[in-house]
Amino acid sequence: MATDSRDVTDRVAALVQAGRIAEAAQIHLAAGKSRYQAKQFREAEAHLRSAVGLRSDSAEARFLLARSLAYLDRPEEAEAELTAALTLRPGWQEAHFFLGGSFFARRMYGEAVPHLFRAIALNPGWARAHLALGRTLFRLERYAEADSILNLAVALEPGHAKKVEYLHFTLTAERLAAFLDRPPARDAVGGRPGLTAP
Repeated sequence: MATDSRDVTDRVAALVQAGRIAEAAQIHLAAGKSRYQAKQFREAEAHLRSAVGLRSDSAEARFLLARSLAYLDRPEEAEAELTAALTLRPGWQEAHFFLGGSFFARRMYGEAVPHLFRAIALNPGWARAHLALGRTLFRLERYAEADSILNLAVALEPGHAKKVEYLHFTLTAERLAAFLDRPPARDAVGGRPGLTAP
């Protein structure tokens, strides 16, 4: 691999010296994509950063860089690159989906929703995006909307039924745990500690 990297560096240097910047960026992009597909995310990051450095208008390089950064557990950097990719290519459904997913993973549910809605608007038949949006709406306690979206996810992809069932079970358990952890409420009639609905 070191030889491959040296070869890429030499080829890129020659192209840059000749003023062929777009071709040099394309070599780094191809090398970064190859490393990304091989799950060599640190190496992918280096090549993709070089590609972006040469061609800042490369939405594909920014998207792959974001995905590599996400695997390297650097979500804020990944989100910045996804945002840049969407500035360059606003209708990119996968970029909206992954940006929404990144916000969801960081419990920034309100920020996730518009991107997941946009991913669905761009591809109404994408069951996975419906599932992600439904999960996010559940976290925001927008239960009626969540149920509607999750039912559609199952209609589009019946294999999601178990995931939806598990989601309902998990959230019910979380709500019950939160309810049981609350200090006792005063009974409305006798002023004694009692249980109230969550």
